[in-house]
Amino acid sequence: DLYTSHPFGPLRVKALETFSKSETYFKLMNLEGGEITEEEMESQIESFMNLMVPSYLHNNDEQSQIIQKFLFWGGIGVAEANGVVEQSELAALASIVSEDIYNEQNDILRNLDRSKGSPQTECYRYGSEVLTFADKIIRHNIIRDLCIIALADGSLDEGEMYVLTEIAYMLQVNPVFVEEIIESTKS
Repeated sequence: DLYTSHPFGPLRVKALETFSKSETYFKLMNLEGGEITEEEMESQIESFMNLMVPSYLHNNDEQSQIIQKFLFWGGIGVAEANGVVEQSELAALASIVSEDIYNEQNDILRNLDRSKGSPQTECYRYGSEVLTFADKIIRHNIIRDLCIIALADGSLDEGEMYVLTEIAYMLQVNPVFVEEIIESTKS
């Protein structure tokens, strides 16, 4: 439910609870008081909703850059899994990571000596770093983003599913989660 187009149920409940404590709510109900200001309410609700839109896609700190590099290499691995990299998969990847990361890593990819390295090698390298700091929600968000890339061309083949499953294992995410994300896109 967290990865569908509507906010996760408990997040909605928490947002409503926060709203019910706000000066804004009290004012709308023609009551005096309120435990929190409108600004505090907005800030708290924004922090809940950030669980849906991960900050690593917008921040420029070192950890966010590592996650985005991991997403780049994982996305390339997924896109290459069926032997044909579709433009729609590259466009999805470019929409997920920052332009700077995409261009920087794409330059590395173009110059990559495939006899000495591969997207999979780079993915594992960054994946081991991601595991040192990324919590469970971030790791699940990464898998969700990689599923978006895999589905960008409108289909998912066995090779792409295999790579997604391997990356899920790498990030210590139950691979059933990949199936759940894929299934949720069909409904």
